Amino acid sequence: MPSQPLSADRVRGALVGAVIGDAFGSPLEGAPASTVAALVDRRAQGTGPWGYTDDATMFLALAESIRDCPQFHP
Repeated sequence: MPSQPLSADRVRGALVGAVIGDAFGSPLEGAPASTVAALVDRRAQGTGPWGYTDDATMFLALAESIRDCPQFHP
């Protein structure tokens, strides 16, 4: 199957999804498996702003770098 270029909407969706996933999951990081289900339920019910971590910051910086210099020069 030939590869097709990614549309801007798909790229934006991947970026937004990654940052939202990071923000949602950051309080769960390192939690024991036995408590994850309860933590997910509490996180889904919670209000207030979600902060994202350095992981999302690095991901966004990488995306900006690829946007600004789309060619790889070893």
